[in-house]
Amino acid sequence: MKRRAADTAVLLLCLAALLAGIVAVQRAFDRRYLSSEQSVRELLYFPSADVVRALSAGNQLMMADYLWLRMIQYYGYHMRSDRNYEYLHPITDRLTDLDPQFLYPYTFGSLLLAHDAQDSVNSLRLLDKAKRENPDRWEFPYMKGFILYIFFQRPDSAVAEFIEASKLPDAWEGALRFAAWISRKQGRRETSKQMWQDQYGSAKSQEEQAVAKYYLDKIGIEEELDRLQIVAVRFRKTSNRWPASLRELFAAGAVKAARDPFGGTYYWSAADSSVRNTTNDAMLKQLGGRR
Repeated sequence: MKRRAADTAVLLLCLAALLAGIVAVQRAFDRRYLSSEQSVRELLYFPSADVVRALSAGNQLMMADYLWLRMIQYYGYHMRSDRNYEYLHPITDRLTDLDPQFLYPYTFGSLLLAHDAQDSVNSLRLLDKAKRENPDRWEFPYMKGFILYIFFQRPDSAVAEFIEASKLPDAWEGALRFAAWISRKQGRRETSKQMWQDQYGSAKSQEEQAVAKYYLDKIGIEEELDRLQIVAVRFRKTSNRWPASLRELFAAGAVKAARDPFGGTYYWSAADSSVRNTTNDAMLKQLGGRR
């Protein structure tokens, strides 16, 4: 009995020593491999995809998971220190060589490259690689559209990516919403209107349909404003003055009264000689601009 207790005690001491050794090795490992650019290069900046695959010894997915963890640690270290992300793209590139279907290194990596590293070329290059390797995943053209619009102010290219994303299997309906919203903001009203009409017709729920109708109604107000303004310009040509109010236009039989689906009203603004709408005014105020 005493011998068994002694053996157990020795075993526990050995396990404790082993655990302490593992902790010490890990700490030394982290001190070296999280603080030295040379060590990051040794660990992660392999010269080619073939070398990466050879080093993985057939365990490519396991190596990809390991590189993913090292990528997070690498980013965290430099975010807290010098904000120099020289090896961020090589890490993500080699990682995705090992596992081309690994979603997050593409999306998260491209976002970090665009925002933190300010590396527009490699951010978009990584997403183009993702699209080549995963042509049926809507997430990659969606993320590319997001980065093109938010970071690089390329709305037309962003719209094309969002539309591409919306056509892929199981795509989030927000992709088409973004495309329509950007088109409308860029003054491409007919394009935006067509997108929202498509969204309304293909909606899978009342909520989706309500969102599409909301934007179609907003576009309808803009179209009414343009129509009424054209009539007001014609009135000025024939009367040599602007109308005193919209009622004057209606009384003259030049135009029918307009309806606002949100309950607002149309009115004549003498200050800028234009037809305005209270709902549209409120929306523009939220955006910090005027029509």
